[in-house]
Amino acid sequence: MTEHTLRWWIFHAETNGLKPALLKIGGRVYIDRAEFNKWLEGQRMAPKPLKPAA
Repeated sequence: MTEHTLRWWIFHAETNGLKPALLKIGGRVYIDRAEFNKWLEGQRMAPKPLKPAA
């Protein structure tokens, strides 16, 4: 994950569901690790099924 990606997620937290994991105090943003990891797991795409070897 890049800094740019994390900033994008934080900027769009209202619409992507990340808001419960964020705490904003002054100009700083704190991330609740447990909530962030829960949110991140929810964003995981289902793995593609493996094709059988021919």
